[in-house]
Amino acid sequence: TALPILIASTISPARKMTEILCKWLNDDVRLSAVVDPSTFVRDFANGYLIGELLHRHRLQDDFEQFSRGSSSESKLNNFTRLEPVLKLLGVPFNTNMAREVMMERHGAATRLMYQLFVSLNNSGDGKLTHQSLEAMKTAGKTRFEAVESD
Repeated sequence: TALPILIASTISPARKMTEILCKWLNDDVRLSAVVDPSTFVRDFANGYLIGELLHRHRLQDDFEQFSRGSSSESKLNNFTRLEPVLKLLGVPFNTNMAREVMMERHGAATRLMYQLFVSLNNSGDGKLTHQSLEAMKTAGKTRFEAVESD
């Protein structure tokens, strides 16, 4: 006898995570655009909404220089501006990750936004500000210069 094929009606873990992130971004953060699981990868592909999220947490002080456009130049501008802040937050981010998000690769935006969610929620009740990031940058630069002069 043949075994019946069961069709799973459960939502995949990746889809569930995307839904949780959408709820956070729409209900708690209240970005300028409503994000939806079905358009999540496209919504974050140019980096604008990531910049807006960081700006709302007072971490992206050059947000007025971000572009809503979808051209390669707009994406490069936005992700170049995001990179230092993401690195200082401890979010794993490099050119490969940026490329995956920009090219709308499945799961890339969700992974990046999850890391950002964790980082922002573990930053001492959201008290991490651009000023504290600047202090971290200065301390890192001072340590680098000390090593460089040895």
